[in-house]
Amino acid sequence: MNFGLGIILFLISWSVGCAQMGESQRKDINQAAFSEGIRQYQVGNIQEAVNIFSNDLTHNPNQPEVWNARGFAYARQGNWMKAIQDFQQALSQDPENIQFQENLGVVHLESGNLDKALDVFNRILGKTPDSYRVLNHRGLTLSRLERYSEAIQDFSRALSFNSEKADIFSNRAVAFMKMGEEELAQKDLDQAILLNPTLEQARESRGLLALKRGNLELAIGDLTQAIALGADSGLIHYNRAVALSMVGNMMEAQKEYHLACDREMFQACRQKVEVSGYRDLL
Repeated sequence: MNFGLGIILFLISWSVGCAQMGESQRKDINQAAFSEGIRQYQVGNIQEAVNIFSNDLTHNPNQPEVWNARGFAYARQGNWMKAIQDFQQALSQDPENIQFQENLGVVHLESGNLDKALDVFNRILGKTPDSYRVLNHRGLTLSRLERYSEAIQDFSRALSFNSEKADIFSNRAVAFMKMGEEELAQKDLDQAILLNPTLEQARESRGLLALKRGNLELAIGDLTQAIALGADSGLIHYNRAVALSMVGNMMEAQKEYHLACDREMFQACRQKVEVSGYRDLL
């Protein structure tokens, strides 16, 4: 679909995250260090939390909750290999712990080990088939494997257990979009934003869908809101630039093409020159 000043580019915008960091009442755990590490994590001092957990594990490695907590912190940093190693260590000491298993599966998913993630989620659901979180995570894994109809089944089942989760509606909407079911995707995205107006993934996805369908006012509004909420990829700036150029706002479009180009959306670099030239002719 060519609009002269740019083409719409689409990319999946999923919501995913580790299951839980966890708490512990075990008598053999250093509660003071554990609590302080969690506190540092919660206020955003992720490396300090890692340091506290690491020091504690040096003195007593037989603390699966601390291995899990440090793995969670490593995952927050995007250090997938260390996170996987820590979750595996936690499971070696407490192999039936569902929370540890779920975190391991999520990190495999985030790091692109989709087959391993699917195996983990299948094992968990064999024991706890009504876990909406795990159903959502397996749905995400199936979606990334392009098994969209199966993913939609998992998202739908998850929503049957908890119909208040905006991120699951958003994830199902993306799967519907991939299957060309735009009306169903629209309905899910509207519901996701109704439940959580600050869910940037839903705003971005609805903006992209609106742009594809020619609803430029909604597209610009949602993409603008997604950026305000923290979305900052080259893709979202590029698509907002396309929408702005289609309504004739060339000055703002040029700003967005510059931002997209700076974020290595190289198609935007070419469009940036074209828009600049267009403006200079006015």
